[in-house]
Amino acid sequence: KELGFDVRLGRNDGARLAQGKRLLAKLDPEKPLPVSRIPGVSVDLGVRPAIEAAVTRLETALDNVADEKTKADATQVAKDLAMKEFDATFLRVGRTLEAIYTLAGALDLAARFASRVRRRTPIPRERRAEAKRGVLLAPLRKGGWGGFPRRSRGRLVLTLTLLTTAACTPHDAGPDQALEPCAEVSLRCGAAPSVAFDHDGRLWAAFEQERHVYVTSSDDLGASFTAPVPVNPEAETIETNGENRPKIAIDRGTLYVSWTKKLEGGFNGEIRFSRSLDGGATFEAVRTLNDDGLVTGHRFDSLHVDAGGDVYAAWVDKRDLEAARSRGEEYRGAAIYYTVSTDRGATFAANRRVADHACECCRIAIADGDGRGAAIFWRHVFEGEIRDHAFAGLGAEGVTREAARATRDGWHLEGCPHHGPAAVPADESSYHLTWFTAAEDRPAVWYGRLDATSGEMRLGKVVAEGAAVHPHVARAGERLALVWKEHGGDSTTVFMRTSDDEGVTWSERRALASTAGPSDHPFLVSRGADAFLSWHTVEEGLRIVRAVGS
Repeated sequence: KELGFDVRLGRNDGARLAQGKRLLAKLDPEKPLPVSRIPGVSVDLGVRPAIEAAVTRLETALDNVADEKTKADATQVAKDLAMKEFDATFLRVGRTLEAIYTLAGALDLAARFASRVRRRTPIPRERRAEAKRGVLLAPLRKGGWGGFPRRSRGRLVLTLTLLTTAACTPHDAGPDQALEPCAEVSLRCGAAPSVAFDHDGRLWAAFEQERHVYVTSSDDLGASFTAPVPVNPEAETIETNGENRPKIAIDRGTLYVSWTKKLEGGFNGEIRFSRSLDGGATFEAVRTLNDDGLVTGHRFDSLHVDAGGDVYAAWVDKRDLEAARSRGEEYRGAAIYYTVSTDRGATFAANRRVADHACECCRIAIADGDGRGAAIFWRHVFEGEIRDHAFAGLGAEGVTREAARATRDGWHLEGCPHHGPAAVPADESSYHLTWFTAAEDRPAVWYGRLDATSGEMRLGKVVAEGAAVHPHVARAGERLALVWKEHGGDSTTVFMRTSDDEGVTWSERRALASTAGPSDHPFLVSRGADAFLSWHTVEEGLRIVRAVGS
């Protein structure tokens, strides 16, 4: 408003912004806010130097951007930083941080508004340079408060603290890394890689860089990679965060790749797909898998090829939310949809709905079904804003196991934790699961074995507590491996525990890898009796670390 911009709110943004303002009004920015009953854990809402340091770093990074997309890039960086900081902070201190975490929608709206504004009045010449460097941050440069009323300054401190703290935090990507230009197309310079082994033991990776998805391969377990091949010839904005990234699957020499393309609006997207029939040398024309034609949320895709070669894609979908709104009805969360190809990706069936009321922004775990098909596990929004997990079975002709509850932690959360589960088959009717929950103010990584027929969760147990986040699980022969990451002090470490008796007992944890800089989620990928950690870090690039085997 101070700089003459008019924010164009989306359909649901007004309510979220109003909710955020109500919560902000209750907070005293001059005092540390106790956010947990854990002794010594608090968030300082009055750390002016930290804000100014973050502003300086962001401005320095923006100086390296030469094109006219500076403002949009700054907006996306602010959005990513906000979500990552909420992710990291919230998951450390538990449910009593809900009041701040619920602000994510309003803060995200503020952070990304520059990409959705239209000029209403000319900006004074002396302030144009400020506007180019990020409208939200300009009033704080060199300690200045611009034209913000005194009664609003405390709220601005809170907003900017939560938006920019990540820029000073080593465990997630800061603006310098996010905007620093990179001369080469490579896994080191790219973002959000996913990896998979083919039947010959070759490692393949899909990643994003400069609005393209690339695919590359390695015959030496990641020591070197082939020249990356672009999948989408025309640039498009691609989701690249820990929960939503390009996916790759390989079967019988065919490579399948999927990703989420961002569309205009708050959280809109569409599910994109391509395949290669010549070993990754070329890729077919990109297709959109969601068939409703709506500009709404189709995001967080998962990709899987079953034992018979059928290709499954499942995602979080908001078409039913839009329909409910048009009828003036309430609708919790989003839906889960899927499609399947029985001809190696040449064609796909009509989209099918699996379940209503899924959590809007957590990844979907997907694994082999009962012999054929696929099984999926996702974070669900049960009655009373309980964000536990559900599962279902998918087949070529439709849903084979109706959606049912998988976990019963009772985590009450009015917001998305950006924390999806992971799963691998135990036998034909049960699955090894791992997930995060902060129910009862106890942040922890859990393991359990789910009987898909009865819905009973067996062997449920905590495998890591405290700072443990983003678990993943894989089978290596007769051994199970489970990893997660923890931030402590000046570094982030990935730890692992293993089980040789199908999850009954677990080894002591051991460290697999550490980094002093920003890092992605850890993942496990199997090759026969071996399992490898796939971990992308800013300082080391993509790291492939043997976790199980020799």
